[in-house]
Amino acid sequence: MVLQLLIVIAQTAAPADSLGVASGTVVFLRSMGGAFGVALSGAVFTARLGGDTVTSLAAVARRMRDPALAASSHEAVANAMTAVFTTGVPFALLAFAAVLAVLAVTPRSRLVPDGRA
Repeated sequence: MVLQLLIVIAQTAAPADSLGVASGTVVFLRSMGGAFGVALSGAVFTARLGGDTVTSLAAVARRMRDPALAASSHEAVANAMTAVFTTGVPFALLAFAAVLAVLAVTPRSRLVPDGRA
């Protein structure tokens, strides 16, 4: 819901001859933010998980059929996911504050100013 609103705000704030640039910039920055967010989440997950911990524990648990080892690997993944979401909360709050800080912009009633065809 917020993403489309940001495009409208960018188009409203941009001059009429730069609407495409404004839209493209918003989409580009959204894509880059998503790429950096996924990279950061993956780095936190991998660092918290400790490398091949889950893979080795799951393989051992399958061979030995030991529920304790399987539970240990599940716990390791759960702890890593908790770290990912805990790291993401400040960024989500920062994004929320940035959206609230956007000034109310009155939409244009016309795309082309009077006097121009």
